[in-house]
Amino acid sequence: MGTIIQEAIRTAVEKGYRVDDRGQVMSPSGKLRKLGVGSHTGGRAKYYVFNICDTRGKRVPIPVHRFAMYQRYGEESFKEEIVVRHRDCDSLNNKAGNLALGTHSENHMDEPKELRVERARHAASFLRKLSPEDVACLRRDRARGATYAQLGDRYGVVKSTVANIVKGRLYRDCL
Repeated sequence: MGTIIQEAIRTAVEKGYRVDDRGQVMSPSGKLRKLGVGSHTGGRAKYYVFNICDTRGKRVPIPVHRFAMYQRYGEESFKEEIVVRHRDCDSLNNKAGNLALGTHSENHMDEPKELRVERARHAASFLRKLSPEDVACLRRDRARGATYAQLGDRYGVVKSTVANIVKGRLYRDCL
């Protein structure tokens, strides 16, 4: 998170803005602030934001979840490896019980296992050297007596990869 947002968060606290336990932003006068939706990381996730003017008079969108964690934990929430976790994976749910500080790893572990596995499979698909057809041919060639070394040379992979494919440890979805 950039220092501009960090400074804007500090300014908002100094001005008297607050987040209540329901995740709503209150102005210094106690009025409910209107929230917009933005993506402060440039990624897929959308977050509620509210705008304030920083010390130079420029409007800065502040992610509500980041502001809530700063309000609760102070400078600890700005540490390099720390992220704000949405325990229910709903990036728009800023209720106090749903937010926690943690690492990127902990944040991913909040996601359902099925989603994590699907994302891992999707990522692995870009790293695969063999197509499903190649895998079927490799297994058929092995069943016909080809050695691991011969198959490795033929398909451009090392013998241990051939063994793992034949034994079903790799390319399981091609069984």
